[in-house]
Amino acid sequence: APPMAAGVPVAPPAATATPVAPTEAPAAAPGRRPSGAEDPDPPTVAPTPAAPIVVVPSDTPTASPSETATSAPSPTIVPTATNVPPTIVSVACTPQKLEGYGEATCTVVADDPEHGALSYAWFVSPLHGELKTPDQAETKLQVWPPGSGYEPRPITIQITVTDPAGNAAQGKTEVIVVPVLDQG
Repeated sequence: APPMAAGVPVAPPAATATPVAPTEAPAAAPGRRPSGAEDPDPPTVAPTPAAPIVVVPSDTPTASPSETATSAPSPTIVPTATNVPPTIVSVACTPQKLEGYGEATCTVVADDPEHGALSYAWFVSPLHGELKTPDQAETKLQVWPPGSGYEPRPITIQITVTDPAGNAAQGKTEVIVVPVLDQG
């Protein structure tokens, strides 16, 4: 039976040459060393060991990964980093009820997962006031006095927060604008 390694048949090592005794060389020519004299700088030749050959027939199971001497490393797939939009934690205006020429402070708290500098854009709809610093995380909203016959109603204050990659998040809150005589 052929020799086995880890349950797999192994072919015998390749045949190696058998050393042959040197024959007597002719006498050396003048100025040359006679045969058999030692060479002070002999060439260095490393012997080449014969490697065993492993034969795996198609109907023989292969060795398990734990039985193999080496294995090729698996390629590593690195996902492309995706920039995530900022998140709005809170948006609010205080006070939430204003009369004409009243002022509210509107504040947004937002977070960028990549810790980039955020930019802000506030907008009022319907346009019943003025935003003092519409490009900051905190702004002052000054409302205009409502016209005659005005019914108290909410106005919407919207905020868009944008990260350096251009991803945006939006939030909104409301403020009630009431006529001066209807503060109840």
